[in-house]
Amino acid sequence: LPISQFSDSSTAGQAKLVNNGANNSRFGGQIFFFPGSSAGMANIVNNGGAIPGAAGGSMIFYENSTCSNATITNNGGTADGAKGGQMTLERDASANRAAIIANGGVNGGEGGVVTLNAGATARLAQFKVYGNGSINFGSSVRVGTKIGSLEGDGSIAIGSGNLAVGLANRDTVFAGVIMNGG
Repeated sequence: LPISQFSDSSTAGQAKLVNNGANNSRFGGQIFFFPGSSAGMANIVNNGGAIPGAAGGSMIFYENSTCSNATITNNGGTADGAKGGQMTLERDASANRAAIIANGGVNGGEGGVVTLNAGATARLAQFKVYGNGSINFGSSVRVGTKIGSLEGDGSIAIGSGNLAVGLANRDTVFAGVIMNGG
């Protein structure tokens, strides 16, 4: 099981990281950003599972870590029932100015998933969601929660609060589904 970890003041810098989903077992690769670490300006790809039912690559940003200015792509699974790549921002983690993408799966695979848990922030981040990809703001949304931009045709889950879009002042089109829940 491939695992990459960043901690303290470490950064992914300008690296290109590919975190593959499972192709011959149940578990995909994992990347962890522990408190104080940053994704920098890296290009990170979390690929979905490649065999039926397999897990995708996963990445977690823990408290006081940041996505910084990275581009993070969560691709869908490529086989029937394969999970998509996924990323989670935990309490007090920041998406900062990152471009965060959740792509749909193919061949019956599930879409990429992005989850922001309570206390995570994303004020200037760009979110793009396509196909059966999804972004779950459910437990992070509270009155006044804001994101930089939103585009695509996937699905967005919000909690009981409001989600304000547009702080990055970009012209984008979202033609997907926004629903309560998460």
